[in-house]
Amino acid sequence: MSVILMKRALALLLLPMMLCACIGDSANSPPEVVDSHPAEGTIRILPYEDVTFSILATDADSDDLYIRWYIDNEFLQESEELEHSFNLEKEYEVRGVVDDGEFNVPEVWNIVVEIDTLLIMEQMSEIRMMEFTEQVPFRMITREELDEMLQEDFSEEENELMTEEKVLRAFHVWDEASLLENVVRMYTLGVEGYYDLIEKEFVLVDEPSKNPAVRMVTIAHELTHVLQDQNYDTLSLLETENDDEYIALTSLFEGDATYFESYYLYDMADDAIADYFTYYNSMADIIVAPLVSDLVMFPYIYGFKFVSKVIGDHDVDYLDTVFQDPPKTTEQILHPEKYYSGELGKTMEPIDVQDMELIDENILGESNIFIFLDQHLETYIAKKAAQGWNGDIYSYYENDNGHLLAFISSWDSPQDASEFVDTYIEFIYAIPWEEYELTESYDGIYLFDSPSGFIKVQLVDDEVSIFSGTDIGLLDYVE
Repeated sequence: MSVILMKRALALLLLPMMLCACIGDSANSPPEVVDSHPAEGTIRILPYEDVTFSILATDADSDDLYIRWYIDNEFLQESEELEHSFNLEKEYEVRGVVDDGEFNVPEVWNIVVEIDTLLIMEQMSEIRMMEFTEQVPFRMITREELDEMLQEDFSEEENELMTEEKVLRAFHVWDEASLLENVVRMYTLGVEGYYDLIEKEFVLVDEPSKNPAVRMVTIAHELTHVLQDQNYDTLSLLETENDDEYIALTSLFEGDATYFESYYLYDMADDAIADYFTYYNSMADIIVAPLVSDLVMFPYIYGFKFVSKVIGDHDVDYLDTVFQDPPKTTEQILHPEKYYSGELGKTMEPIDVQDMELIDENILGESNIFIFLDQHLETYIAKKAAQGWNGDIYSYYENDNGHLLAFISSWDSPQDASEFVDTYIEFIYAIPWEEYELTESYDGIYLFDSPSGFIKVQLVDDEVSIFSGTDIGLLDYVE
């Protein structure tokens, strides 16, 4: 190569080098992330938990820096930090992008949101002031699976439910097609979870529309039942043939669980509380006979009131005393002062009936008297009439000539008994599917007749006897 060409080549080589040097001197450097929070790239959190994200970045060129925030590629805001609550059980990608006007430098976090059952156990143990003795298996089922299970379980109790249906018809509070169908529908659509006392596991009924707040509160409720069982042996406490006592006991158990479920709920974040009520407010009404709904819901509503009163009068610790000596009548549930005083109803003797088969015999109690009257009368009238209850027994008989119901009740005073009779007569006239006519009235005896049967009401001092049947001639069997 000639010297001239070499000089020319050197010049050509130097020129690009000089240009590169000029370009390098004036080029913009990308921002550098020197710190970020949270430090971990993958974070596991609870639903509704607030997380604050921040990025500390520098720029060699002293350019103004801007940080844009994205969740799952959706732009949220431009700010130095992001505070966000994650309300769904899923995985999220949070991305903060540092921008100097030319370069974008991303910082990425993976957020895993899931319910922590063990943490809820710790929380419920603390607020209920009881310890779990062991962990309990937990599983989730669909509402369709719940329906299949209930259909099978209640089919095994079909004879018992048919007997109960007969008794309800004899009390003039049932005129629907099938008690079994109503009960299955009520539980299938109304149950969000349950604790199995036999299998010792709790089950959550899950469906796509259910948000984490509902799941967590349901778990809190069922975990309270687990605490009850592990500390008080629920099955042994529920061993009674007395229907009124059984309702009183279930009111204590459900009232306890409902009270501390509410305690747990209102300690949650505002978003969680809003989600909880949005879910229930959006649900369609469960279409069942009002009687079924009233009977099923009594332990939850009035049990909650009972437990609230007990805790308000004493403290949470006092519940241990209550479980050691639980209420024995629904009168004590409805009137906690009668629980404190230990007031119990009289033990009533059934009336002897000859030549008829005894199908069912038990105690209604104040709760069922109130609920029965409430089917045809105003609630405040029904509730007032049921107050003053002091014991009862009913007996349901059948023979080839029909059925006979005998209901014998005692009241705190003759005035209470008289007020109950007056209200019960209003109840008879209000029965929507049967028109009864008063045919006799003398010395505290009232006899009503209809095309399909009769009702006899008898008042003697503080006791009221009610007979109802298909034919008044059946009274001849009563001794």
